[in-house]
Amino acid sequence: MKYVCLGYIEEGNWDSLSEADGQQVLDECFMYDDQLRSGGHFLGGEALGSSRDAVTLRIKNGQVDVTDGPYAETKEVLGGILLLDARDMDHAIALMSKHPGVKMGPFEIRPADQQINSLIAERGVGFAKTKEKSIATKPAKNTICLWYDGDAEAAARFYAETFPNSSTGAVHHAPGDYPAGKKGDVLTVEFTVMGMPCLGLNGGPGIVHNMAFSFQVATADQAETDRYWNAIVSGGGEESQCGWCKDRWGVNWQITPIVLTQGYTNPNPAVAKRVFDAMMQMKKIDVAAIEAAIRG
Repeated sequence: MKYVCLGYIEEGNWDSLSEADGQQVLDECFMYDDQLRSGGHFLGGEALGSSRDAVTLRIKNGQVDVTDGPYAETKEVLGGILLLDARDMDHAIALMSKHPGVKMGPFEIRPADQQINSLIAERGVGFAKTKEKSIATKPAKNTICLWYDGDAEAAARFYAETFPNSSTGAVHHAPGDYPAGKKGDVLTVEFTVMGMPCLGLNGGPGIVHNMAFSFQVATADQAETDRYWNAIVSGGGEESQCGWCKDRWGVNWQITPIVLTQGYTNPNPAVAKRVFDAMMQMKKIDVAAIEAAIRG
């Protein structure tokens, strides 16, 4: 589900920060947003300018009246909007509870209105078709190509069913015989993994995946970590150390709770070392144990 997260900030608090402190807050927020992106949860967002530059429109005596300032005159003003993909409200709360922006002011989380947004999307598609009858879809500039031994289509379906913001696309058949197959066999499959464009190539046996390439998936909590980990190692996958595992096709994955990344990058060397040492003893990451290592 899509959720709209409204971040509020008391402008006096922000203005009182030194340039260095303000930049640190931004860096922490950007880093966490990147972790949300890695997990397929970050759908977009906008930072808002100062409320001092806002205007409000309202009807007064049958006319549009324009006044300076935000609609709600409170000490906390809307500072930004983040669009989030989450399973449900509890999942959205778990994700946003770890956002560094919460330190600057409250976050309001609302479910997006899927019905109205679907109508908006349909009108957008209709407008685009009216404006330009034929729109050629441009291929992505950068696509990850993964080698499979005849299983590209099955792998693509598995990824689409397992991860958010993932889907299968066009299936292309070989126009002629080739070393790994014959004319008409599935040659390539287009798919996305958490928004990342990929191409599955049925290149045949002999080429195997290794840990030099992996997908890293940021997770919000133990439940999400367990779900992805169990899905990947089931049906012939393998567990490895430090949150690494491989699926039944040999593709490597890192299932990385956000709290783990925050822990081993902690500016306190003692905290970072405790978290790192705890991680080194784990296969699947134990979120509670990592949190305990952070606390010391």
